[in-house]
Amino acid sequence: MAQVRRRLGWEPETEGLDAHCRPRMMARKAEFLPQLAAPLTAAALGIAAGGLRSRLVHCADPQCALRFFDRSRDGRGRYCSATCSSRAKARRRRERDQLFG
Repeated sequence: MAQVRRRLGWEPETEGLDAHCRPRMMARKAEFLPQLAAPLTAAALGIAAGGLRSRLVHCADPQCALRFFDRSRDGRGRYCSATCSSRAKARRRRERDQLFG
């Protein structure tokens, strides 16, 4: 990922964090979209042609709207990140604690 950021000329923004508490990224170069489009298109075609489309799933956290490529062995990955997984576990714990006092 660092190589991609370097090639595209991205640097961390100092003003804020995204929904996953990571620094927001901004591009210094206006022409980064064409550079980014080719590898993304190739990856999407590879997923479609390789029959891996079923591995592209929605994150199970209701507060997250992301899709991710499930790389688990059995194809049962539920969350896009450890942050979403932790948030869901904490939510389930709070619900149990409220239910059983």
